[in-house]
Amino acid sequence: MRDYLDIESAPWGVDCVQVCPYTNYMPAMKAETIKFKEMLEKRFAKLIEKTGIYFKIARNPHDFGTYLSLQIVFDDENEKQSDAAYFIESNCPETWDDDTAFDWPVKKILKREE
Repeated sequence: MRDYLDIESAPWGVDCVQVCPYTNYMPAMKAETIKFKEMLEKRFAKLIEKTGIYFKIARNPHDFGTYLSLQIVFDDENEKQSDAAYFIESNCPETWDDDTAFDWPVKKILKREE
C-alpha cells in the first residue's frame, strides 16, 4: 500500500522558512522546498532509479497558516522501497553544501570532487 514519510523542507541543521500570519512566506517556503527536493533527488538518484520511490511536496495546515514539507512516497508492502525510504530519512543532509551521493544498495558513499 502506498505510504509516505514526512521530512522537513530544508536540511535538518539549518533554519527553514517559518509560517507567519503577518507576511507572505509561501513563495520563499515553496522555493526552499523545491530546492531541497532537487538536492535529495541528486543525493539519492541511484536509490530512486533502482527502487521507484519518489519525493512529493505536501501542503500541511497549521494554526498560523499552511506549511510545506517533503514526503518520501513508497509502497510499504515492498521491502526494497520501505528500506530505501527509511534510509533516506536517516541520511538527509545537515547543510545545503553537503553534496554526498549514495549508491544503492549501499556499497559506498560517493563524494563529488571539488
